[in-house]
Amino acid sequence: FTIDALSVRCYTTLYFGRLEDCQATIEQCLAMYREHHGETLTYPVPQDAATAALALLPTVRWLLGDSTGSEAAIVEGLAHVERLGRDFDRALMYAWIAGVRYTQRRYAEAAEHAMKAVAISTQHGYREWLGTGTLLLLMAQCAQAPSLEAVQQATAVCQAFASEGVGLNASYYLWGLA
Repeated sequence: FTIDALSVRCYTTLYFGRLEDCQATIEQCLAMYREHHGETLTYPVPQDAATAALALLPTVRWLLGDSTGSEAAIVEGLAHVERLGRDFDRALMYAWIAGVRYTQRRYAEAAEHAMKAVAISTQHGYREWLGTGTLLLLMAQCAQAPSLEAVQQATAVCQAFASEGVGLNASYYLWGLA
């Protein structure tokens, strides 16, 4: 539970813009995960705790100005979810990588990772990652070639998220659509 709680704390520190705290919490979470063989533990949520922490690490490092560390974190995160062999964790990781690639304005790569999240999520019915992947795919497509239809579809996805009470990332997605 402590490892999982740390993975949740990673998200809250990121959302509050406390990037140094977030990176320190990620490192603490991953250290405990490794020390206690976290891949063998059962968590109270669908995703593995290290997956949750590793999904944030590329974004945090990028925002802190560490582009090399961001790339290394992507490689580490993808290797981790492949070792786990769990599609939920793969979908989560691909969606977050799509987000960091979008933030980096690497739109073709954002679309590529978003499509992977969408494909896995469609196959298994992972609604959150299907919505996230779809939204990031539409945003990446709009960034590459402006499309009123894609903006309208992305706006509809945002509204669907809002109707289900998922408003935490609204500012990020609205920024992307703008």
